[in-house]
Amino acid sequence: MIEPALFPKAIREKLEAPFPDDQVQCDGRGYSSIAWHHIAQRLTDVLGMSWNYKVIDITPHQGVWVVTAEICVQLADSLKVGRQGVGAANFDGNAADDVKSAASDALKRAAVLFGVSAYLYRQPKGLSQPVPPSPSPQQPAPPGLSYRAPWDRAVRRWPAACR
Repeated sequence: MIEPALFPKAIREKLEAPFPDDQVQCDGRGYSSIAWHHIAQRLTDVLGMSWNYKVIDITPHQGVWVVTAEICVQLADSLKVGRQGVGAANFDGNAADDVKSAASDALKRAAVLFGVSAYLYRQPKGLSQPVPPSPSPQQPAPPGLSYRAPWDRAVRRWPAACR
C-alpha cells in the first residue's frame, strides 16, 4: 500500500481547491466545468514540471471520437503516479477539432482523479462553489488493514503507457 504521506496533504489541498467563478463554465444543461487550459495551469502551478499528459488511444466509435489519455505525476525519485481519463466528441465535420475536444475532455477527467475540479461533481447543477460534504461517521478499517483515503484508491506504479 502506498502511504498517503507520499502525496502530501498540502499538495492535495491545492489541487482540490475551488476555481475562481470566472473560470467556471456552465453548459446548456446546467452542469459546471472548467476549461482544459485552467486545469493544465492548476497542475503546473501545484506540481511544477513533475507532471505530463499523454494521449494513449484515439478511436472512432458509432459517430463519436473516443480518446483515452493519462496524466502522470513524479512524486519521488522512484515513485510515479498515473490517472487515466476518457473523453468523447461527436463527429461534427472537422476530425482534428473533434479529436482535440475529446482529448481535452480526457485531460479534465484524468485531472478529476487527482482532485482537480472534483468538487463540481458533488454539487447541484448550476453552482460553481463547493457544497460542504455531509458529516458522516468514519467506518473503522477491518482488522489488519489501515484506512486509505479516497484519493489514494487509484494510486499505482508508473503505468506502461507513461514510460
